[in-house]
Amino acid sequence: MIFCNSSITDFSNVSVQLLLRSNKLKIFYGHDLLCLFRENNSAIQEWRWYVVWTHFILIWAVYSSFFTPLEFGFFRGLPENLFLLDIAGQLAFLLDIFIRFFLPYRHTHSYRLVYDRRLIALRYLKSRFIVDFLGCSPWDAIYKVPHSLQSEYCMTITDLKPVYCDQVCVRKEPIRYMLWIRLSRALRVTEFFEKLEKDIRINYLFIRIVKLLVVEYYCTHAAGCIFYYLATTLPPSKEGYTWIGSLQMGEYRFSNFREIDLWKRYILSLYFSVVTMVTVGSIDSKRIKDREISEKLYEPFIKEVFLFKGCSTGFIKHIVEVGRGKNDGTGDSFMDLQTYSSFGEVSFLCNTPQPYTIRVRELSRVLRLDKRSFMEIVEIYFSDGRTILNNLLEGKDANMQNEILESDVTLYIGKLESELAARLNCAAYNGDLYRLKRLIGAGADPNRTDYDGRSPLHIAASRGYEDITGFLIEQKVEINISDKFGNTPLLEAIKHGHDKVTCLLVGAGALLSMDDAGCFPCMTVARRDLDLLNRALAGGIDPNAKSEMWKEKCTVFPFHPWNEKEEKRRGVVLWVAQSMNELIKEAKEQFEYGDGYWCILSEDAAKIPDIKMISNDQKLYLVNEP
Repeated sequence: MIFCNSSITDFSNVSVQLLLRSNKLKIFYGHDLLCLFRENNSAIQEWRWYVVWTHFILIWAVYSSFFTPLEFGFFRGLPENLFLLDIAGQLAFLLDIFIRFFLPYRHTHSYRLVYDRRLIALRYLKSRFIVDFLGCSPWDAIYKVPHSLQSEYCMTITDLKPVYCDQVCVRKEPIRYMLWIRLSRALRVTEFFEKLEKDIRINYLFIRIVKLLVVEYYCTHAAGCIFYYLATTLPPSKEGYTWIGSLQMGEYRFSNFREIDLWKRYILSLYFSVVTMVTVGSIDSKRIKDREISEKLYEPFIKEVFLFKGCSTGFIKHIVEVGRGKNDGTGDSFMDLQTYSSFGEVSFLCNTPQPYTIRVRELSRVLRLDKRSFMEIVEIYFSDGRTILNNLLEGKDANMQNEILESDVTLYIGKLESELAARLNCAAYNGDLYRLKRLIGAGADPNRTDYDGRSPLHIAASRGYEDITGFLIEQKVEINISDKFGNTPLLEAIKHGHDKVTCLLVGAGALLSMDDAGCFPCMTVARRDLDLLNRALAGGIDPNAKSEMWKEKCTVFPFHPWNEKEEKRRGVVLWVAQSMNELIKEAKEQFEYGDGYWCILSEDAAKIPDIKMISNDQKLYLVNEP
């Protein structure tokens, strides 16, 4: 039995409850402080309420610890429902700050409980008050303030001082970094686990495993939120250069990841975080070392090989990285190779059999290149692939074998270029601006057309992609190019009703030209498509243009139809002219006849006085009347 007067010495962590009938004292041990109360119902009730409060604030601490990284990474301004929940949590922590000013503490030397409120407040102010108070600050509301100032203030002074307006209205991103102060609340969670570990009623191993799982998930959660935040620091035009913007699963790409559902973005961030943490290690270090060794050994020599003359540095580095410095098999001597030589390039590039291999007779640096890896690199660096093929043609002797080889290589070049044009149009059709930029950056010609004569600008204009159209205009593509059907990009945009794309093309100097300028408005009027007619007129079509009539042709022979004795001579096919005199004049020029009175007869030897009497494909006869 322990007798106490004014203070209590230190006890173990086991809860102690002693009832002294004479002094009517009751001792409680809970949380991490030892508190002493006079035995009365109100004191016991207050202590129980405080225990309930510690569990209540623990729930808010768990919520705040997990939501803070999520808010930092995925939200720039909370929505209304989450904002109200966040305010409720901050009010709870403010109330906890107030309670801590009245909570006794144990002296570090004497281990006595200190009840002096002045000392309690002074100790709390010196320890965690500033961190707790900053954690309760409404940083989300503070972050939104510059945006509201921007919408209100910039409307009034933009014309007067635009530079000062920009300085005032710029959001201060470092304000959002203050959210991480709230992670100090995670100490309550760690204290809770420490208390459970010391509780003899709960299995210690089970608590340690649960704690390990919580820590692992929390680290992954925080890392995923930080990775997503780093991806959002780039503007939307450069989303394709981020880890999530360049991610592709099957045929689906995440180029416009800001428009994806929040839950999917969070799962992707967790996936990337887990993969990054698992794969980073000695394996990556070994890969980097192997790549550096390969660059040191082979890159200077590959640059001197005639086959790779004029290729980009990135292409050379990829060749070095995928190459293998090995030698397989033996065989008979076929030819001697010198320094900076290559072997097997003809069969390698043209898909022809190669019955020979290579063997070194002295210490040499031999780099073997895999066909599949090479083709994957060529698909990225298109211009370098064409350069290699051109170097192959220039490096051979002009004999019959090489002429056949040249035709094969030309076919291969044409195949690559046709595939490249299809990829450009496919990227333009799908609205994949990032892929289009990569293709053009790798050497693809944006003016290249497909089998229908359609360029990427045709596709982008017909689909209404403003960003792709603007990018192609910046690349100085041919604006007024026509396909095999006579359609220009401007006409495609007008037909499909994409007014913004039409404005971009007109601003770049596009003209609404077509083979039959009069037929299009006539067909539009016949279909009663008033909107299309208005767009065409706004695009610059001539409302006074007339549709061209179908030209008729006739066959003129230089003899009389009834004169069988006269030797028949070859006739000439002529367009039906506007008058008989013009038709006779043109026929005389074709047959090299002189002056005289000439007339046109039908197959029945009837004289044709008017040009309108001639039908299409009619046989006529030019005769000289005395």
